[in-house]
Amino acid sequence: MEKLLIKGEKTIISRIKDPPQQMVFEFVYPRSIDVLYDIDIFIVLMDEKGRVSKEDIIFYGNSNLDSKGIVYEEFYELIKVEKTLKLTLSKVPDSIQTISLVYSVYCKDKDKLERPMYTKVKMNAINKTLRSHMFASEDKLDLVNDQVLILGEIYKHRDIWKYNAVKQNMDDEIMVVLKKLYNLTVY
Repeated sequence: MEKLLIKGEKTIISRIKDPPQQMVFEFVYPRSIDVLYDIDIFIVLMDEKGRVSKEDIIFYGNSNLDSKGIVYEEFYELIKVEKTLKLTLSKVPDSIQTISLVYSVYCKDKDKLERPMYTKVKMNAINKTLRSHMFASEDKLDLVNDQVLILGEIYKHRDIWKYNAVKQNMDDEIMVVLKKLYNLTVY
């Protein structure tokens, strides 16, 4: 039975000294023939002071930081979209304290919709090395009113990596949200 995380729930995903393990975070949501929309995934690598280099923000146009243990891929099918984050925590630089997972909602027909329109996004977290399911998360996004969802964050706590299910919806641009929530500085 899969563990479904709720808002604010934290779980251990790995010890920092563990042998290299590949974690896979799969994000899946349905496609619609009625409304044209997309949900972009942003992965933001922050140091302990909340600073992030522009090169350490991963998204559809900058999808590979393999040297830092991160690969992002997108797969579009007829009825669903799957976006995948492959993460090897042992390759993440020591200076990185937090990895934030953020959804940004784009709806082309937003102005034509008279009422909220919801879609479900499911995330599965899998330890590929151990062939085990770690946890899942399901979120309902309003394509009309939601612009950004801080899904969660992977962060160091003493000698372990933890996941925190933040699940914070915000109606603002992604960089504004990140600056508000994390006091983020981009350089």
